[in-house]
Amino acid sequence: MKPFKWDKKYLYWGITAFLVIISSIVFFLGLSRLSVIWAALRRIVAALSPILYGLVFAYLLNKLMSLFEASFLDRAGRRLSPDNPARAKSISRAFGVILTFIVLLVIVGGTLALIIPQIYVSVQSLVHRLPSYYTSVVGWSSAFLSDNPNLESSVAEFFGNITNSLTSWLQTTLLSRTDQIITNVTTGVFNFLKELASIVIGFIVSIYLLHHKERFSAQCKRLLYGFFKPRRANSILKSARFLDKTVGGFFLGKIIESIIVGMISYIFLVIFRMPYAVLIAVLLTVTNLIPFFGVFIGAVPSALMILLEDPLKCLIFVIYIIVLHMFASNILAPRVQGETIGLGGFWVLFAILLFGGLFGFWGLLLGVPVFAVIYAAISGYNRNQLRKKNYPVSTAAYENILCIDPETGAPVCRADGETGKKAKGNTAKKHDQDHQDDAPKDH
Repeated sequence: MKPFKWDKKYLYWGITAFLVIISSIVFFLGLSRLSVIWAALRRIVAALSPILYGLVFAYLLNKLMSLFEASFLDRAGRRLSPDNPARAKSISRAFGVILTFIVLLVIVGGTLALIIPQIYVSVQSLVHRLPSYYTSVVGWSSAFLSDNPNLESSVAEFFGNITNSLTSWLQTTLLSRTDQIITNVTTGVFNFLKELASIVIGFIVSIYLLHHKERFSAQCKRLLYGFFKPRRANSILKSARFLDKTVGGFFLGKIIESIIVGMISYIFLVIFRMPYAVLIAVLLTVTNLIPFFGVFIGAVPSALMILLEDPLKCLIFVIYIIVLHMFASNILAPRVQGETIGLGGFWVLFAILLFGGLFGFWGLLLGVPVFAVIYAAISGYNRNQLRKKNYPVSTAAYENILCIDPETGAPVCRADGETGKKAKGNTAKKHDQDHQDDAPKDH
């Protein structure tokens, strides 16, 4: 009788099969209780919201603090403690954090102090003029309908039905849900105060993150290299740096672009003596943060407010918005953001429509940088695959390619009237030159 010989491959097969079965069970349990898992995730995110706010604030303020340190604070720290580099770095970092938050408070506080009184005056003037606007609209409507008796009776019947429906809704639906409305309002106020407290705590958290950013970065790298092999960890770090460059560059460029748009708009509104100049300029500045459609989103209510004052000025404002959009999209945005995003106009519009349709406002705001990261990842993978196959990398190289020869792997191109085998001779020479094209040209 032969002695039993243990083969480890059967053990590996058994462990693999067991893990596959367990993973399948967990997956189907997760699908069956997706609402419970989603509710749990929402509670976790709500509990960690101060930390998330702190990460966002620290990320946005880090560039300003680094600028202060590189400009003069590092030299000042070395002068204050020339014999102790660690103490010198701690001094410069402390002053950097303090100076960053002072600048932030001055910018935000000064802006609000200048804008809020003007917005209050504009809103107050708008509220006071609403009755006259209503009278004007009623006068225009009456003058128009008096010349069309049939249309007048139809409109009167339509508004009569609306009035009856509104009265019925107020008496039956609204009054019966008073308690629920009060509860919802109370809950909304409580949630607002809770979110405000999270924001305040987030600023405190950002102070710790900014002061010890090297330590936190080192801890993340330590975990990364502990869990992954060096090649995978290096790839993750490279992707994180690209993400920082893309997303950070997008938001920084978009903020600068929006400020410039707001300043130009305010100057234009003042020169042409448009009503509600400050309110409209602030509205255009905020909505311009939304890519592509932002200017138009802010322009619609602004144009309506100007239309009630002066139709001619409204026409001038609409022409200005069209010119502003062309200037911001074709000149200002490329100058400010450079090649950070690396997306053409079609892909920007595609990202806005896709993510905006799926996620609403946040999709409009974050869709472009998120899609830029996805686009760059797919493009990078495609480049690597082409290089492995020794194919041209540049997109321009494929404009005249008819096919790839399956035997030689050389592109078959149509150039100067040459086709088929006649073009193959010239193609082999072009292949080596096209293969050397740099990757960013793909964008």
